[in-house]
Amino acid sequence: MRLGLNLGYWGAGNDQSNVTLAEEADRLELSLDVIGAVFAHPSLAGWNGFGLAVQAYQKRCPFVIDWLVDLARRSQQRIMVRLVKGAYWDSEIKRAQVDGLADYPVFTRKPHADLSYLVCASRLLTAPDAVYPQFATHNAQTLSAVFQMAQERGVDDYEFQCLHGMGEPLYEQVTPPDAMGIPCRIYAPVGSHEDLLAYLVRRLLENGVWRVVDPGRVVTKAMPGESAHNFGAAFDVCFVGTDPYLHKYEVVHGTPDPLWALLGETGTKLGLNWGGPLGANDRFKWDRPHFENPQWKSFRSQGG
Repeated sequence: MRLGLNLGYWGAGNDQSNVTLAEEADRLELSLDVIGAVFAHPSLAGWNGFGLAVQAYQKRCPFVIDWLVDLARRSQQRIMVRLVKGAYWDSEIKRAQVDGLADYPVFTRKPHADLSYLVCASRLLTAPDAVYPQFATHNAQTLSAVFQMAQERGVDDYEFQCLHGMGEPLYEQVTPPDAMGIPCRIYAPVGSHEDLLAYLVRRLLENGVWRVVDPGRVVTKAMPGESAHNFGAAFDVCFVGTDPYLHKYEVVHGTPDPLWALLGETGTKLGLNWGGPLGANDRFKWDRPHFENPQWKSFRSQGG
């Protein structure tokens, strides 16, 4: 709690906002106890820069929002709520399996997570006196739905959010005054090259999770239901630029670009199988763009 208060003092003293994450499902109640105590602390009264990120793929997310709205109203100050879909689906599933839980704390189907996001967005937009909504999304359909809901409720004090380098064509249609005129806050990771590669792989894994294809459809050359892609447990990558698969380096030097090995090493450190020459899965020996969850076959046995 002391750290939370110190961050609050810094934010209030420098006219900056702070957003706290409440990500792990098994720590959610403990996190909310600390967050509630910090937010309602008398020394931070009148400061509206305190924020919390909530994840729509958690089944408790709508109830967390209700709790936050009640907290803000009781404290008579506004709280920022950043709504995201969620990035740690695999670890939540694995932790529930290891603990032998009867059910998962997160939704296991993309349509359910999408619906939860819209339900939560609606709850935020119906409480403009208590919350400042922040909608983090790169999905045009989700963005359009949120914009429509806000218009129907007469709410214009909110923002969208995106990651640096992602969603730029989408937000070019959102932020200009002669378009939607809604502000967009851009998030950018800060750290060393090695740290940022790990962050990139986590974001790619997140995108893989929320682009699930129904089991049985052919999405690769593998037989239906025999590809990790069928279960949203794999993704393929390329590099931004005119040579997305780094073929020019290989033509000139006769060996793969070292960036592939660096990216593959980062993925394997995060527990993924890599399809490159150093990958653990011989079936994808030369499929350098490919990463997959090594436990994906357990998803198949559970129906996704």
